[in-house]
Amino acid sequence: MTSGAILRRVRYVSIKDFGLYRALKEAVAGEWLTPEALLAVTDLSWDEYRAEVGPEHWQPIDDLRGIQHCVNLRGLHLDGNHIRSLLPLAGLDQLTELWLVDNDVTNLKPLAGLTALTTLVLDMNRRLVNIAPLVGLHRLEYLNIADTGVKDLSPLLDLPALTRLAWKPYTMYGRKPVAPAVLRRAEGVLTTLRDRGVSIERYQLAST
Repeated sequence: MTSGAILRRVRYVSIKDFGLYRALKEAVAGEWLTPEALLAVTDLSWDEYRAEVGPEHWQPIDDLRGIQHCVNLRGLHLDGNHIRSLLPLAGLDQLTELWLVDNDVTNLKPLAGLTALTTLVLDMNRRLVNIAPLVGLHRLEYLNIADTGVKDLSPLLDLPALTRLAWKPYTMYGRKPVAPAVLRRAEGVLTTLRDRGVSIERYQLAST
């Protein structure tokens, strides 16, 4: 050690998913993925639309482990990836916008503590059926759950800031239609929301 220099060990964040690795490397302008570098990431966008430029510009993300180091994230756009588990997002309490169109999300419990969220876009997560974990998101203004398996809309009544909703049940040829009683209950919730001034977008009842 010379001139009083102090050597220190540099820590690097391990990212196993190559799609996420590429997204984070881009977000830090090619710098090493250290905890300090990831603290500076406030917005991350890695959508499948990038593949339209060329396949070399995009690779889908399957596993979000490692993103928990981006504790200052405010906007996260991950449309068209292959994401199932949202657990690595559980501590990102500065997130205000989260876009997860056309992934494979089924469990929203990791989002329950993200009380800064104002926008949550989950359409085309077709195996998603339960939105009860969202009831504590008192700042949530826009929720998109169109083309999902969500049929029980009653948790929406506990979202006081909600002003925009997109919902329609996912249907496809050969799939059993949604029961009329279920649709009536959903219509009751939607009527209450409309009376509160909530704008209902892309809403369409499935045929029975």
